[in-house]
Amino acid sequence: MKDGEILKFIYHCYGGTHSSVTAAAVHLGWLPWIDIPSPGVIQGIPHFDTQDSCNHGQITFMGRDENNNQVYIVGRRDKPQVLEGILSELSESFNIPRQDFRLINVMPAVNISMRIGGILSRRFKLVNLGRPLVTRGTLKALPNIQRLVANVKNNWETK
Repeated sequence: MKDGEILKFIYHCYGGTHSSVTAAAVHLGWLPWIDIPSPGVIQGIPHFDTQDSCNHGQITFMGRDENNNQVYIVGRRDKPQVLEGILSELSESFNIPRQDFRLINVMPAVNISMRIGGILSRRFKLVNLGRPLVTRGTLKALPNIQRLVANVKNNWETK
């Protein structure tokens, strides 16, 4: 990365409301790197368990990291290749260097509790059942999400 260059990190997952939100929060330093936070802290992350299917495809700005890079989230259902293709086409069409964007698929860190809890909470609107389940799943997946984000930051912010 050249001095003064600002990157755009876009964390993406199925719904854009659990794993990508958590990864963005880790990236931005809103969650601890060592300790596991309380369920209330996880549920207090902006956009956690709030996005619905009408929000899929909307890239949401989460904040700027310590290097002034921009961090975003997006839900892209089960088609990450479509998101990647659209971003490549937009980059080319608007003459925005493709290397300024970093797409990070957070789905490999998702566990079964997150999937079931997310479906219950977001799709079926059973928030009282789904949110505690997805929160427990997120806490269990947090070490994997932290490793993913650490890898992203080590590989892309230091180049």
